Amino acid sequence: MPNTTVPPLPKGDSIFGWIGEGRRVTALVIVYPKFEPEPVWSAMPLVGAETKDWPPFVTQDLDQAWTSELFQGCKFVDLTDVIRETQQIVYWVPMDAPDVGAGVIVTNSPAPFSESDSFPIPNGVYVYHAALTLGVQVLPAEGLLARGDKVDLGLVL
Repeated sequence: MPNTTVPPLPKGDSIFGWIGEGRRVTALVIVYPKFEPEPVWSAMPLVGAETKDWPPFVTQDLDQAWTSELFQGCKFVDLTDVIRETQQIVYWVPMDAPDVGAGVIVTNSPAPFSESDSFPIPNGVYVYHAALTLGVQVLPAEGLLARGDKVDLGLVL
């Protein structure tokens, strides 16, 4: 019998990974449970990832997609603690460009790190799905990491 228990929303802002082709993280999903008037999320695929490797719920509201099915099959994993335990690897970079959202996430490590050996998190730029759909151009990781306004997520989660 399938598990029909829906996991509770996290209590604080959290980052989840969507596991795509090659059992690697192909999108980050940011959950804002205390957003007003209701909780929201933002799906941010890796620049260059094929749309078939994007989460299927990118255009759904959180209350529509936060179901037990989302957590079955190990395609959606909580990366918050992994990121919290690192420094100088995962950054939020604010953006002031139409259709990109408030910012992008850039991963930068000597080798991809992972929640476990099963789910590598590739280095690169993770961007709001709508921006990628529209073909918005975003600076490469090196340019974004050179900015002085980046925020180390390992220090703030």
